[in-house]
Amino acid sequence: MLLLPKWVGRKVRANCHTYRKLTIWNLCFASITYSVEILLAPQVDLSPKIVIPPPTPQEVVDFVASESKKYGVNVQKSEWIVSHESMDGRDMVGDDGNSRGYWMISSIYHPEVSTACADNLQCSTDWSLEQIATGHIDEWSTYRFCREWYKDCPF
Repeated sequence: MLLLPKWVGRKVRANCHTYRKLTIWNLCFASITYSVEILLAPQVDLSPKIVIPPPTPQEVVDFVASESKKYGVNVQKSEWIVSHESMDGRDMVGDDGNSRGYWMISSIYHPEVSTACADNLQCSTDWSLEQIATGHIDEWSTYRFCREWYKDCPF
């Protein structure tokens, strides 16, 4: 009689596992093959993580100015919007949590723009400058109500 370990033939669940074939030879030289699950330790990434700090307010201003020129958008207007919407990235949530990111993109009116995009300077700037370049600058209340709300409005 061939005695097998208790774990042979049992299913064991784990996060990381692999299947192996186990061949056992009995005294008559006949082999029996069993499928068993061998548990492996989960892979742990021990490499150092690179944390990229958010851009400084001046870096936001410089980036928006540079991108505005590429899109053919008035630099003064785009800088005004970002400066008055998010304080150049210092205040990333507004309108009771309904607007977010550098450009305060509304999650109500623009659900197609994810929070990840709104919070990413490159992505939100591309989306916003495309909106402005196609004639939708009035979507930003800081521009639309500039003269009513701000004594220093340049427009």
